[in-house]
Amino acid sequence: VDSIIAQGGMGAIYKASDTALNVTVALKENFFSEAVAIRQFQAEAQILAGLRHPNLPRVTDHFEIEGQGQYLIMDFIGGDDLKDILNNSGVLTEEDAIKVGIDICDALEYLHKRTPPVVHRDIKPGNVMHSGQLTPNSYQLKIMDFGLADLGKSDVKRSKGTINYMAPEVVDGEVDKRADIYSAGIT
Repeated sequence: VDSIIAQGGMGAIYKASDTALNVTVALKENFFSEAVAIRQFQAEAQILAGLRHPNLPRVTDHFEIEGQGQYLIMDFIGGDDLKDILNNSGVLTEEDAIKVGIDICDALEYLHKRTPPVVHRDIKPGNVMHSGQLTPNSYQLKIMDFGLADLGKSDVKRSKGTINYMAPEVVDGEVDKRADIYSAGIT
């Protein structure tokens, strides 16, 4: 582990070195040991491990260390999230906003066409990462944090996500790909 990238109530993400492959990776740690949190973390790893899209991170490993915690290894995406970019610059140019929208929509189209469809459920600026400046020559966004994602198998349809980016029907338990599209529009 090289350094901490972010820490929240549910876990932390670290910048780390994979010494076997000689690459920089992101190491995500789950702080919770309850069965539901472990299943949710495993589901996130399984969802991401099966995805291959330029606007989504790639998961390469998931493991548990007995008595210590649960982890997943994914691509390291350096740079800022869209929330930080907006906080630093105030607004995006029209051209950059279009590029952001296209990248988000490309990723959502890919997710929603999967069998079963993957619904992210938490599209917001803080979950959209960019590894450099928003310029025509350096432009690639990645949708991050699939901790609330759903494969349509969930028997509990409760509101999940960030309220300011949540479609109104999600509060009533209506969660499908339309909720992601709404959140993308707000973002």
